[in-house]
Amino acid sequence: MPGKKSDFIKEADEQVKAILQENIKKVRKQRKVTQLALSEALGISRETYSNYEVRTLPPQYLLFKLAQIYNVTPDVFYRENLDAERLFAENDNSDIYGESSFCDLTDYEKILIMKIRQLNRKDKDDVSDFVKEKLDAKNVALKPE
Repeated sequence: MPGKKSDFIKEADEQVKAILQENIKKVRKQRKVTQLALSEALGISRETYSNYEVRTLPPQYLLFKLAQIYNVTPDVFYRENLDAERLFAENDNSDIYGESSFCDLTDYEKILIMKIRQLNRKDKDDVSDFVKEKLDAKNVALKPE
């Protein structure tokens, strides 16, 4: 019958959904980001985001936005047996001085970083220039002494 999914397809859909749900939750927890902070960065309600972790299939655009936020490729969310700890050990968002402090940030600071990661290169450069100007005006050094 056209348009009707076979049991094989239904089972595959459920497997993919389970993998996606597990991985978006695993990655979020590994990065120590709350559902609320992430939902605000994505522009959706916390309840909607929560449903993507436990009930409904997350839409493709959400996976691409999450990949931007976490600075990974979208295929990460489709990996079976994803080792999020190892993934981020290889890509730990360390700053140029080798200090990884993403987990020490407030939720507000995490949201700002997540939103900045969604910008294009030119807009990121503009934000960076703005922040540098503000820091210079207050005599705050970017590089730790």
